[in-house]
Amino acid sequence: MRILSILLLLLLVCCSISDATAGRITERVKARGFVRCGSVERPGMASADGHGGWTGLEVDVCRAVAAAVLGTP
Repeated sequence: MRILSILLLLLLVCCSISDATAGRITERVKARGFVRCGSVERPGMASADGHGGWTGLEVDVCRAVAAAVLGTP
């Protein structure tokens, strides 16, 4: 029972820290006006299209985050 209480307390502390950090990061991204994403070229995950753009799963996830935070991909 004591271990369960400790784990529950640890989970509560981790969740509260995460929310506070996420709020500050969200504010910085909104002020900057764009989301910074990093990736390396890997087939299907991220690849340059030859016209200055990127395609792939990681790129799509980055665009989804930008749309959620800023309202536009």
